[in-house]
Order: sequence, then C-alpha cells, then structure tokens
Amino acid sequence: MMLFIASFFGTFFLALALTPICRSLARRFDILDRPGARKHQSEAMPMLGGIAIAAAHLIVVVAGSLTLLFAQDLLRKWGILGPQWSIDLKFSEGDYALPAMILGGVVIVLLGLADDRHGLSIKIRVAVESLVAIVVVICGLRLSIPFLPTPIPEILTICWIVGLTNSINLIDGLDGLCAGVCTIAALSLGAVLIWGLQPLVASLLLALAGATTGFLIFNFPKASLYMGSAGSIFLGYSLACATALATFTMNQNVIASLALPIIVFAVPLYDTFSVIVIRTREGVSIGRADQNHLHHRLLRLGFSRKQATVFIWLLTFATALPAMTLVNSGILDTLVVLLVTLAVVGLIVLLERVQGHFDTQAPRDHD
Repeated sequence: MMLFIASFFGTFFLALALTPICRSLARRFDILDRPGARKHQSEAMPMLGGIAIAAAHLIVVVAGSLTLLFAQDLLRKWGILGPQWSIDLKFSEGDYALPAMILGGVVIVLLGLADDRHGLSIKIRVAVESLVAIVVVICGLRLSIPFLPTPIPEILTICWIVGLTNSINLIDGLDGLCAGVCTIAALSLGAVLIWGLQPLVASLLLALAGATTGFLIFNFPKASLYMGSAGSIFLGYSLACATALATFTMNQNVIASLALPIIVFAVPLYDTFSVIVIRTREGVSIGRADQNHLHHRLLRLGFSRKQATVFIWLLTFATALPAMTLVNSGILDTLVVLLVTLAVVGLIVLLERVQGHFDTQAPRDHD
C-alpha cells in the first residue's frame, strides 16, 4: 500500500510546487491564452500548467522505475512493496514498453508545447501522435486481445492511443474540467488494478491522479492558469498507454477487460464522436474549432461554468463506478454495465434535445 501512497502524493506535492513556477514562466515568456470569440475568459491566462503535470508525473515514474529495477528487494524490506506484489519490468525479455512510454510522453509534451506556442494544424498533431504510438507499440505495448491475429491488436492499440489523446484534449474547455475528469478516471482504473494485483500500472495511474489533483488546486474555478495542449494531450496519451498496458479483469472475460476503460472514458469519447458528427453534417473540417462540445452545449442549456464542470465530473463518475465492478464479472454483468453507460449517454442526449426550452437563457458567468 505504501507504494501507491508514495506514487500519488509524490506527484501531488511535486505538481503543487511546480505549478506556480510554470505559471510565472508562462507570463515571462508570453505563453498565454488570450481572450477571443471562442474563449470564456476575460483576461490572458498562463498556459504552462501541463508542464507541471507532466514533469511531476515523469519524475516520479522514472525515479520509481529505477528504484524497482535496482532496489526491489530493499523496497520489500522497508515494507513499501508488499510480499503479494510482483513487479517485472520485462527489460530482460526485450519488452521496453515502459521506457518507450516515458520517452513518448516527453515527445507528446513538446508537441503540445509547440501547439500552445505556435498553434499547430490537426494534421501535424495527429501525425506526430501516430508516430509516437507506432514506436511505443513496436517496443512492446499492445492491447491484450488473444482472439485476434497480429497485426490487428497492434493497429487497435495505435488507434486507441491517438483517439484517447485527442478526446481528452477536446474536453479541456472549462476551468478544472479536463483535470477533474482525468483524476476520476485514473483513480477508478488504479483502484481496479490494485484489486487485480497489477501494481506497476496501478502506480502509473495513481501518480497521474496525484499530478492532476495538485494542478487542480490552481485550475478549479476560478483558474489562475491553464494546462494547455501540453497537459491535455499528455494526460490522454498517458491514460491510453496505461490502459493498453493493463488487464482489467481477474478472470478470462476479455470483453469486460477491453470494455472497462472505454466505459470509464465514455463521456469524453461521446463528446468527440458527437462533435465529429456535427462537423461532418455541417460540411466543415473535423479539425476546425467550434462551440459544439458537451461543455458548450451545457452552457447554452443554462449551466454556469462551474456547474457544467461539476456535472461532467459526475457523469464521468457515473460511468466509472459501475465499470469498476467488471474486474471479476461475467458476460451478463458486462452487459448490465454497458446498459448503465448507455443510460448516462442517453441522459446527455436528452438534455441536449430539450435545449430549446432554455434558448431564452444565456450562459451565466456566476459560480
């Protein structure tokens, strides 16, 4: 248990210390998100919060990996690593998924930083993300789908990494929204993996949750800085890689293992899908920014910004909580959880359908 506590609070306190530094650096180097037609803020906001999240997470993960590699017996002696936990980094077998994930995370952060500074096209971002995903898969990371032949699992892994990376990026539109959703998801998935005796990936997820929680103190309404693309795509990438590295059930229910992370991320995935449908229907590029995301639609329904943020957190929790029961479930249980998830998505659709009743209400700025 000490391993998980150290993972969470190590990144939490690092993010807590690094975030104000990154805020000052953003102002100094003019890396700011300025008010505009699609922006809700009234003043320029520092955008380097994502660097604090990524730095805190990567520092703890690298330090923890080196400790596990060279001093695992010492951790057991000190009681940090319990006797029931066995962590094999698999380097001796030629499986370099973890170091590839770490290096890929650095590239993703740099990509996001370039986007924050210069505004990259979606084609460039997706191309770099795809290249990183391909390299990580070549180094050993892939979804465990035993009934599918090579290279289908590898292709699906690449699609999952790129898809979730961009889905998490797209929900980063309100103070605290992206960080809160990712915290809920990481804690839920981490708890499942602790129960399922997979301490390595559980520690990765808890470290990510600690970093986002530390950052959230500065980002919850009213925020003093944003995470920017550097933070949102790093979070999406890290969550995608961690879920691809894990097996989420204690039995042979492969469907439940694959469905569990999809259910946890049902809300951001729905948001991405619905926006793509809207943009396709309107005949505009799917990479074109607009105000059709879930949080925008909630604002048009009359939610305040804080209310919209908390509501989407609750929706994420409503899908994550039943998903956690799939760790030791059968096919019938999986179907029940899928129905619950569809009900949550159905609630979102229903709210959007009755938007006409709220058309006379403008989005509110109060908390």
